[in-house]
Amino acid sequence: MKDQATKEKFIELRGAQGLSYDKIATRLKTSKQTLITWAREYEYDIANLKQIQLDTIREKYRLTKENQIELLGEGLKKVRDEIGRRDMKGISTDKLLSLLLKFNQEIREETTAPVFRTRETISDLGGIFSDMQTVHTWQG
Repeated sequence: MKDQATKEKFIELRGAQGLSYDKIATRLKTSKQTLITWAREYEYDIANLKQIQLDTIREKYRLTKENQIELLGEGLKKVRDEIGRRDMKGISTDKLLSLLLKFNQEIREETTAPVFRTRETISDLGGIFSDMQTVHTWQG
């Protein structure tokens, strides 16, 4: 049986670094089947760590939701201003309206929040329901 530190290293390698089971098995000197079992057991921890890593990358390259929404908002404002100056009779206005719709759609997509999950195991009645789990979802 592996210690908790090995399991935590597995979560880090799988979640934050996204390594394959083969690479992790070699590094931790653990069987691939054990890693697959741990992946099921710690699926929420791995998913949350992946989300945190993705947020770090977005921030590093200024791809944060706030920055993306700001850039899209600036583009949307320019398109709206240009449409306001037009008489709406030319073909190029259709293209501007199409851009307006695209910017609106992009802003809607960018404003969705990340979802983090936790899991609690129910251990009532002497373990009768020990395999049942409650999933809690948090949206930031």
